Amino acid sequence: MPTHLIVDDLGSSVAKQQAKTVIVNTLSDLPTAVGGKISLVSGFIYLLCAPINIGTDYIEMANNSKLDSIGKDLTTITYGGVVAAIKGVDVSCTIREISVVGASKGFEFTGTGVEGVN
Repeated sequence: MPTHLIVDDLGSSVAKQQAKTVIVNTLSDLPTAVGGKISLVSGFIYLLCAPINIGTDYIEMANNSKLDSIGKDLTTITYGGVVAAIKGVDVSCTIREISVVGASKGFEFTGTGVEGVN
């Protein structure tokens, strides 16, 4: 489970969403890579607030996860691996305003009914 969370005890729907939001300012704010893969946690929003260099580890989207940013011109993911920087297999997820640099392939999604990939 993510360890860097915004927690608000107000009990509102906004507070509940914030409790599942991970503010990402550095690579260490993301889950630790295992076997070259940074596996996001299902149901969590990862809000990129600064440029992040993920090295050669790729990001694996989880079902109902969201990778978001404060603006595509302000936050980038730098990646130096040989497979796609952000991948997903049979997941329903959201990626919004993310720029990937240095990658030969930015995104790769496979599975039944893949749609909405640009």
